[in-house]
Amino acid sequence: MAVELKFSGSVSQTDPIDQACLIIGQLEHLKEADFSELQNKLQPRVVEETFQAAVNLLRPPGVPGTGCSVCSVWLNKVVVAALPRCVSRHNSDARPHAITKAVVSGLRGRGDEVILVVCQEKEAFASACAIARAYPLFNEKSVAGDTGEGKDTTSAKSRTVTVEFLLAGSDKGKKLMAGAEAAMAAAADGLECCLSIVLVSWCLFQASDWLLGSLMHLAT
Repeated sequence: MAVELKFSGSVSQTDPIDQACLIIGQLEHLKEADFSELQNKLQPRVVEETFQAAVNLLRPPGVPGTGCSVCSVWLNKVVVAALPRCVSRHNSDARPHAITKAVVSGLRGRGDEVILVVCQEKEAFASACAIARAYPLFNEKSVAGDTGEGKDTTSAKSRTVTVEFLLAGSDKGKKLMAGAEAAMAAAADGLECCLSIVLVSWCLFQASDWLLGSLMHLAT
């Protein structure tokens, strides 16, 4: 199923029963976030005490290269994930490798979904790119309604994943700088096109068809 990524610097009002939500960030940022800043994503399904209890259960690993600590808050429709405490020399402070893994494992991949990233502004762009890596334009995973054969997701019914940012730490209370969402969207498009080159099987890869499809994608 094709995915349209949208980026926003504000936390919109959504209901988890309609749009599953993944809240991801470093543990200290999740703990310092006020529930009033998160309630647009949680209420009326999750109350403050339940969310705080879920955050307190998170135990992010302290070993570089390991995954996130994940806790389902409400019926797998609201999931909170804490990024690893440490990073390796190949990673960055934004923990992009762990973010990609958390998105793939933390969301069900059905219908419209929301990802709320709680981070500092300097980590926002890398986080957006890490999320885009989880949604390549092409994959051969079957979905409900498929005939069993892998399909190019660019031709399947599309769904929307909205990525929103809540700034924390020294940037708490601020908004993303002007133009940040547009830059994230452009970078995501480029990453998706690059991933399509890597993931398409050679037996299916036709250079002329791919170039035409890429130009059409960029034109939209």
